[in-house]
Amino acid sequence: MAVMKAFSMQVYRLKNDQRGTALIELAVVLPVLLAICLGVFEFGNAIYGRHLIENGVRDAARYAAGFAANDTTAISNAKNIAITGRISGGSLRVSWWDPLNVVVANRNGTIAVTYTPVPITKTNYCGTATNPAYCRGADATHQINLVTVSTDVPYAGLGFLGYFGLSNLTMHVEHVERLFSVR
Repeated sequence: MAVMKAFSMQVYRLKNDQRGTALIELAVVLPVLLAICLGVFEFGNAIYGRHLIENGVRDAARYAAGFAANDTTAISNAKNIAITGRISGGSLRVSWWDPLNVVVANRNGTIAVTYTPVPITKTNYCGTATNPAYCRGADATHQINLVTVSTDVPYAGLGFLGYFGLSNLTMHVEHVERLFSVR
């Protein structure tokens, strides 16, 4: 009987003992908190990288809009501006985006500069009724040229997004400007 009483006292003491509960709670909650924090960091990194790529593509389109359509030097310079922020090249805007392999060879991604002629109609009319080619950027055939700079960038992040089923994330960024070719 004394053994049974001692055993029940021991069980009663363990049942009411609070030592170590914080450690067990931490062991349960810490992986979830860590996953949330790393996920926020990874998405923040991806959004920041996309923002820098959008700025580069927009800068490149604005630069290319100042030259004649299909000017190969302007296209090359526009691509350099998109990737590095400078005509002559330099350090990358985004360390994992180098479609021209300027810094590191065998990178993934593409960048394209294309020109599209759009006929002047009533929906995109500019100039005067007697002289519709007055529209700045219109050519002799009464067309407005648009320059489009676009890129497809596979996101090469920390790999943490794979845990959420987002392992193959490709960003598509595009910007269109109207050609005014005054340079």
